[in-house]
Amino acid sequence: IDRVLLPFDLDGNDRPNIVEIATGSDDFNILVMALSAAGLVETVQGLEDITVFAPTDAAFTQLALDLGLDPDTTGDDAVFEFIAGALAGLDPDGNPIPLLTDILLYHVSVGAKSAAALENLGTVETVFGTSFGVDGTELIDGEPDIENPNIVIPDILGGNGTIQAIDRVLIPIDIPGNETGETIEGTNGRDHLVGTSGDDEIFGLKGKDKLFGGDGDDALFGGAGRDLLAGGAGDDHLSGGWGRDYFDFRDLDGNDTVKDLSSRDKVIISTDDFSNRHELFAAIQQDGDDAVIQTEQGSITLEDVEVAHLNPHIFIFA
Repeated sequence: IDRVLLPFDLDGNDRPNIVEIATGSDDFNILVMALSAAGLVETVQGLEDITVFAPTDAAFTQLALDLGLDPDTTGDDAVFEFIAGALAGLDPDGNPIPLLTDILLYHVSVGAKSAAALENLGTVETVFGTSFGVDGTELIDGEPDIENPNIVIPDILGGNGTIQAIDRVLIPIDIPGNETGETIEGTNGRDHLVGTSGDDEIFGLKGKDKLFGGDGDDALFGGAGRDLLAGGAGDDHLSGGWGRDYFDFRDLDGNDTVKDLSSRDKVIISTDDFSNRHELFAAIQQDGDDAVIQTEQGSITLEDVEVAHLNPHIFIFA
């Protein structure tokens, strides 16, 4: 045999529990902050024979970046505060703790599981009450718009179970508002193209097309032909391309930019914003090389357009 058999439990040589391992490591500082904030330190210490899928500090930092953290922001405290703020924004009462608690419990599973055993399971049931999938070292959670975690440090043995260190945070829900955009292309005919709730790129190509951005910060390219472009909600960039195009701002909700306004194009303005050309031109401001129309719902920037040379007849009020 490869070690001596002992008939009794030696005093003073017990393995540290999972929380103690995390606390003593430089890789899990933010995880310990999160457990403390959620009041789960004693809970995890008291559980026996468990597996904790432990996000590293780099995993929490990546989540914060995915949710919009300024890349120049550094430090574990700043990352945790940003994530807590993002979770608070998803709670009706502005309290991050309920969702933080759910996310942490989604990382705990009853039964100590090795990385090799996990590959054969297919799914893992969690203390939170829902499961996530397993595909090799990849863990497939409930958030489709953020990359899935992978086990990067397997089989860290603790006194009350096993740690599987992962490179991203497991998310049990589809977080609203962070949908990734799509690239949508038309044909050479008359296309009606509608974006998703993410940040889309929509290309009309040739033909008389109608392009609608939907939610998100979209980029619309009409291409050749007589096109209608409407950005929708978000800060959108609109390029008509060749042909006489219509830029529709009747449902403006954000700060939109027309990249290539020409004398042949038309700009459709809501009568809720301006009832006539006189009201409109009184509100247009020159901002450097651009003309800017400010409304209560947002702004319209006409790139490389001088107000003094702007033809009032390109505007339609509807």
